[in-house]
Amino acid sequence: MRTPGSSARPRPLLPFAAGNRAVGVFVQRESRAEAATWLRGLLASRGADLAKKLPRAATQLASWSTDRQTALTRPVRGALDGFEAALSAAGLLGSADARKVLGILEGAQTNDSFGDRLVALFQTSADPVLGLVIAAEVPESRLRAMLQSHARGFVAVEAVRRRNPVGGVPAALRAIHAYLGVLSNEMAAPLASGVTASDAKREDDVEKILTPPAVAHARAAAAAAGLPPPAFIPVRYYEDLMAALHRFVQSQFAYYDSWNRRRPMDTTKGGRVEQIAKEAKDRVDAIFGDYGSRSAPALTFDLGNLADRTRIAGDPVDMVRYFVNEGADAPVTTVQQAHNTFEDAAAAQVIEQRVIDHYSGRSAPAAVNEVAALRNVGMATAERQRRLRIIDRMWGGAAQGGNVSIRAREGATARETRGIYWGLFKTMIHEYLHTTEDPTFKTWYGGLTDSHHKTTYQEGFTDLFTLQTWRSLFPNEIAANRTLRMRIQGPTDGDLDMGAVGGEPDHYPELAEAQQLEQLIGVANIRAARFKGNTAVLGGGKLPR
Repeated sequence: MRTPGSSARPRPLLPFAAGNRAVGVFVQRESRAEAATWLRGLLASRGADLAKKLPRAATQLASWSTDRQTALTRPVRGALDGFEAALSAAGLLGSADARKVLGILEGAQTNDSFGDRLVALFQTSADPVLGLVIAAEVPESRLRAMLQSHARGFVAVEAVRRRNPVGGVPAALRAIHAYLGVLSNEMAAPLASGVTASDAKREDDVEKILTPPAVAHARAAAAAAGLPPPAFIPVRYYEDLMAALHRFVQSQFAYYDSWNRRRPMDTTKGGRVEQIAKEAKDRVDAIFGDYGSRSAPALTFDLGNLADRTRIAGDPVDMVRYFVNEGADAPVTTVQQAHNTFEDAAAAQVIEQRVIDHYSGRSAPAAVNEVAALRNVGMATAERQRRLRIIDRMWGGAAQGGNVSIRAREGATARETRGIYWGLFKTMIHEYLHTTEDPTFKTWYGGLTDSHHKTTYQEGFTDLFTLQTWRSLFPNEIAANRTLRMRIQGPTDGDLDMGAVGGEPDHYPELAEAQQLEQLIGVANIRAARFKGNTAVLGGGKLPR
């Protein structure tokens, strides 16, 4: 259960999503004067008449405090009402353009303050449909995080749906109206709503999703040619896998060894690393707390469930096991596909285990072909073990048995370190999520034979929820919340630096299968299995295999 993304090939940074470009521009203007000037320009683009009638409302909205308590005071409510009144007086309250402007303004806030305003808007806006319009402008993960964690979130969602009877909802807003209905049901009964029993069709569909595309293609090609289905090819599998594994390990070593020479982070009690771990838990629990994550303990050095893995000895065996069975890159997976290992996972794993044992130095080969294959890698056992230990110690993060370890190393420059802290935050989200798995679910996927199936449930599901957590923050919350930035970047560093923040977390390839499973069976069933051990809903009756 290692965090992906520790590769030497970082992902390109992602720009603001197309639907959030205007929000992204606005939230970076933190002064009242800048925001007011920008807003007037935006309103002017909708027509001179609108710009003349709304300058005062523009100034009021631009000066709103982002403080959670201030957001609930009468002046803020008055500013919102005043803006709606100005739109109404201009004859624009019912126009889609005016609603979109208001949606952008509401989006330029922290999750807490935006949640307060959204709750107020849902219940008391002059035009009931404005609540739906603004909700439709918000990414689903952010909307869920705001409303589920708000004391009046459920009441507000019920109110906006009641104020907008389904028969009168404009066609463009029916999707968000339906989504709020799903959210309302889940908030009322988080462990039961949307959970459905599996059946034979679901099992067939799940099996299709979990069949790797290369395997499906090979099977189809064989059938088209009138040939029998592909079978596992054991001949030379040991030799080919040993050579590919060594190439892959050596391609990674220089990157991880460079981390070994960097300055350690401050990992004292209550320090930056613990603050990042706490923030990760809080953000995960805002979305998944009601489904079971909240009961998982916070990660702290005192409890012993958080550790700096750069101080461990390193485990060559586990590192090789991971590369062969879970986190292999192209050199290894290409060999596995060429030998059709998916078609007989049990037989393939017998050979894979010998490769793991021999390459890591846990035992020495005896068969003539195996002795020759290991000799051909051209590196002594002691040197292989040294390199594997360094890679293991400098791995980005890992979770095992409820304990998380992370690579606590700083960058060569202050800005590089800032980016490392944001990477650590993403790692903490992923690894904390691993600690929230139900034991029954872990036992279930641990019994699967094929490593691809196992990794889909173990890592693909974790990546699915990691991504949803990240999308509840990026880019709006990160850009609007200086306190959050200081917690991640440091108590004296609240600068907004989206380049250092980076884009979405790196992930396992099996995220694609997890997302397909979400589309097939629904996220409610995935949550029920992962957080509460209800594996029967997954449609895995044909598993383990």
